[in-house]
Amino acid sequence: MSFLERLPDELILNIASMASESSLSALARTNQRLHAICDPCLYRQNVLYGESSAMDWAAKRGMLEIFQKSLDAGAPLLVDAAMAESDNIPSVRSHPLISAAEGGHEDMVQFILDRGVSPDLQISSGYTALSVAVLYGYTSLVRLLLDHGARQDILDRMDCRPLQHASAHYFQRIAEMLIVNLRQRDDDFFRELAKETMLDAVRHNNVAIIHLFIEHGVDVNYIHDNETPLGIAAAEGEIELVRLFLDNGADENLLRDPQYTNAPLSDAVLGEHVEVCEALVRGTTNLHRTRALSFAVREGYEEIVEMLLDKGTPPDFRQADIPGPPGPYYDHEAWAQPLQFAVQLGNWWLTGLLLQHGADANIECVEWPIRGAGVSYNRVIFSAVTAEQEDMVDLLLAYGAETNIADVRGRSLLSHAVVTGNESIIKSLLDHGANPHHAIVISGKNLRSLGRMKESTRLLLQEAESKWAEKL
Repeated sequence: MSFLERLPDELILNIASMASESSLSALARTNQRLHAICDPCLYRQNVLYGESSAMDWAAKRGMLEIFQKSLDAGAPLLVDAAMAESDNIPSVRSHPLISAAEGGHEDMVQFILDRGVSPDLQISSGYTALSVAVLYGYTSLVRLLLDHGARQDILDRMDCRPLQHASAHYFQRIAEMLIVNLRQRDDDFFRELAKETMLDAVRHNNVAIIHLFIEHGVDVNYIHDNETPLGIAAAEGEIELVRLFLDNGADENLLRDPQYTNAPLSDAVLGEHVEVCEALVRGTTNLHRTRALSFAVREGYEEIVEMLLDKGTPPDFRQADIPGPPGPYYDHEAWAQPLQFAVQLGNWWLTGLLLQHGADANIECVEWPIRGAGVSYNRVIFSAVTAEQEDMVDLLLAYGAETNIADVRGRSLLSHAVVTGNESIIKSLLDHGANPHHAIVISGKNLRSLGRMKESTRLLLQEAESKWAEKL
């Protein structure tokens, strides 16, 4: 028997009161008698000088006996958020309830709740036991906390609620439990929360969670943060979600702003999602079908252009239908005629396709998307003439483009051709009825009098003037 073991209990307790925590721990492990004497001292010292760390350690590991010893030694157990924010507590970065929830220890969580701790207690990160249980996917623990009345409207520092975490982590069973509980407690709040949560689910193609929301009566036609479920699905090319929304009554023309916002069809076009475009085109209005067509032409997506036209998309905007008037943030490409893009980009095949489907070669063009100094065109043929696109000019003329027209500054189409010096285009215009006397500058002076003109061009115009006079 050692000297220490022969000492009376009172002296051992006195020695224990002056020992460090590590020394006390060593003494307590020596034998049964010293353990019985020193173990309570060890926990009291941990409470006084160790911030009751033993209690949190036990909570994390689900060790009920050690947790109870800490309580018996006087460890404080905060019971609600108000107490956790008290100035008497140096730190609320953790709490046994949250620690137990992180470890998924249901018995420990139940033990703590039975001692009056609020299930809604938050630590400084904003997490509650419920949000932690959801994040870790502890289904039965989530059920336990909901049975104790845990709230779902508390935001953490990520500005998320438990239902949003369940959706983001694809925890379908947990999400359904949360939805059922939330609908029973506050259906209006559920429907508001569902809007944001379902948009996030669409962004992550979380089909199962979206099915849950729809099954629980969430309307798919809503605008939240300037977005709609169908719009996101279309832009991402998620055909399964697009069909799901359409099957549940999604409006293909729901826009947050008719002037500045694309319809889902346009978003699908810009993503070159052909299958999605085919699913959306039927229910989209003519105005937004033509807008989508314009984007498809601009991007050179020939397959989509052909599909849209074959599905009956009007090849031209009617100016009266375009929302406006243009404001300070007007997008000059948003309502440009499809034919404008085709001609300006020099795409002869797309231009021909549009004309074959009824595009008007003389359509008035209010705005020009590809602008530059001095651009004042109001018909697409001006662009083709100025760019010296001979085949394009001939194509437009074959579909009835007028020749005796002037731009917004009063310069005739023939004048534009003469300035380029492209005699093939000049001849094409004259052959299609262009008045040679219109080859003048704005001041009215005949271009033939300018010294910069080639002699062959001068003779071509002079001959045309003679023939014009004979007709008269």
